[in-house]
Amino acid sequence: MTVSGNGWFADNADGLITSHVHMSENGGGNVAQNLEATLYVPKFTFVTPAGCPVTEPKATIASGGNQFTFSAAPTGKLEMFLQVKVEPPEAAALIAEHCVFTVGNIGNSVKKWDIANPNGKPTVGLNGMLEAVVIFEGLPQNNDDFGWKMAELWMDGTLVASNRYGVFFDKHATNHGQSCPTCANCENWFYYWRQGGVCGIPFSNCVFDPLLPFNVVAQVNYVTGLISFGSRAASEDLQSPYTFTALDPLISPPLITVGGSGKGIQFVAENLQHEYEHLYVRQQLNMLPDSDGDGIPDQMEASYKGIMTSPNNPDTYHIRFRWSQYALSGDQELRARRAETDKTITLHPERDWANPGSQHANQFGPKVNP
Repeated sequence: MTVSGNGWFADNADGLITSHVHMSENGGGNVAQNLEATLYVPKFTFVTPAGCPVTEPKATIASGGNQFTFSAAPTGKLEMFLQVKVEPPEAAALIAEHCVFTVGNIGNSVKKWDIANPNGKPTVGLNGMLEAVVIFEGLPQNNDDFGWKMAELWMDGTLVASNRYGVFFDKHATNHGQSCPTCANCENWFYYWRQGGVCGIPFSNCVFDPLLPFNVVAQVNYVTGLISFGSRAASEDLQSPYTFTALDPLISPPLITVGGSGKGIQFVAENLQHEYEHLYVRQQLNMLPDSDGDGIPDQMEASYKGIMTSPNNPDTYHIRFRWSQYALSGDQELRARRAETDKTITLHPERDWANPGSQHANQFGPKVNP
C-alpha cells in the first residue's frame, strides 16, 4: 500500500501509517509495534521533452527532443513520447498509479492517448522512467494554435514536473486540411503564414500556384493585379544580390547591385515587394509616356528608386545577359529587384511555426531574440 502527500509518498506495506494513533500504556507516543514504512521524497525530471525549446532547440524524435512537427501525411499526425525520470528509480513503480501526464491542446487537432496510457496515466519503463505516448491527428485551423506548450506530470493533484516544448508544421506539405479562401491544395507555409499575418501575404489578389515553373518564384498579372507564388517563394535566392554593368558612359554609377538576400518569411516579403513594384510602375505607365517601352515612364528613368537609366534603352544595365527574358524590360526588373530591400513589410518571425523556419531547430529565416 502506497501513501502519498504533497510531493512525497511512502511504501506503507505493513500499514504503519494510518489515520489513527497507537498509544502506549503510559498514555503517550506512537507505537510502531515492529511495523515499517519507507518514506520517499522523489526527484522528478523531464527527459522528453527536455531543455528550453527556444534557447536549446532539439528536434530529435528520440529521447530528449523539445520540438515536435506534424507529419506530412494527408492527415498530419504528431506523436510525443513523454518521459520523466524518477529518482530513486525503484520509486517509479510504487507511484505510477498516482501520476498522470498532461499536455497542451493544439487547437482543433484531435488528441488521443495511447491505449496503454488512458487519460495520461504513465507506464513504468527502464531505470525509473515514467512514460506515456500522446498523439494529435489533423493539423489545427489557426497559425496561433502551434507554438510553445507545456508538458506536466501530476501526482495526486500536485504538480511535480513540467517542461516547455514547441509544436510545428511541415513547411512544404499540403495537409493543413483547411478550406483556403483563394487556392486549394496550397502548401502549409502559404496557408499559415497568411492566416497568421506572419510576412504580409494578403488575403485578396494573392494565390499559391503549384504549376508555376521551377524558375519562377512569383509573378503578377498586370490586368487583374493577381500575385501568384510558387513553392520556391518560401526558400531563398542563393545568388542574390546581383551586380550589373551599364556600358553607356553617361549612366552613373556604371555598376549597380540589387536584390534581397532573405530566407523563408523574409524571402516571401521580398518577393511581395518585388511584385508590388511591378504593379506600381505599370499604373504610372497608364498616365505617362515610355519611349523605350521598358515599363518605366520616361520622367522616372533619371532617378526613380535611386537608379539612373536611359529613356532610350530598355535594358540600360544589360541584365538580359543573366535573364534573356528582360531584354525589353530590364530597367523595370532592375527597380523591382531594388524594391526587395525596401523592407516596408513588417515581419513576425515569432509567429513562424514552420519546419524549417525562424524558430525551429532547423533554423531558416530571420531569428527571434529569446
